[in-house]
Amino acid sequence: MAKLKVPSALHLSRLWRSDELAVKKALLDLMHSAPPFSYRQLLTMTRSMLAVKSDLHEMEQLIEGGVKSALARKCYLEIAPLLADYFELLDPSFVHEITPKVYALNRDLRVPFDPPMIYGARGRVHLPIFVFWRKNPLSEDQQVLLATMVHELISQDPDLDLASTSILDFSVQKGGGQRTLIQMPLADIPTISKARRDEMLAVFVAGYELAKKELAERAEAAGAGRSLPPAEVESDQRDLFGDI
Repeated sequence: MAKLKVPSALHLSRLWRSDELAVKKALLDLMHSAPPFSYRQLLTMTRSMLAVKSDLHEMEQLIEGGVKSALARKCYLEIAPLLADYFELLDPSFVHEITPKVYALNRDLRVPFDPPMIYGARGRVHLPIFVFWRKNPLSEDQQVLLATMVHELISQDPDLDLASTSILDFSVQKGGGQRTLIQMPLADIPTISKARRDEMLAVFVAGYELAKKELAERAEAAGAGRSLPPAEVESDQRDLFGDI
């Protein structure tokens, strides 16, 4: 049976919906129509490029020479000018990897939180959370859920507790057009009460369990030689995590 995964806290917030059936559908849609490439390589490149403060030409050369997928290369090159503009404002004294963390929703469901780096600039430590997906920027509810989870995680780490944390969203905003960089300091995003957080996460966990149950039923039916109606997949699901 295919294993249902939630790759990161950012994915969790992106997949969150206001009811459990919608969460189940979003999770199954993602499984059945996975994006054709990942932005993981660009996250790694971003850390290296900031460490040496690459200019736009150097970024483009690195992407052209190091990214095999033509579609990934196209999307990375769309982001490069925005990254170059962002880097232009920085003079980092250090760029470090950070130890991955885990956000536990319950005993069985643990979601990674693994930003690519922290850096020092202007006398402060900065923790950027990069959102490279092209479409569907986070909704207000998704933003506050993410902000609340990140606040909890970094407050437990003395190396990150005082970091200036920002969400850097490189997506196309509502209305279309080109990608833009929207910087959202975490301090400017309201957090929610423990009761509201628990309520939102309970909806996600319930949807996750429903998705797991449906996958198990399909695997059992396939083993018995029976067929079930195909799961509905939204026609634009490939764009959920922003390929083209």
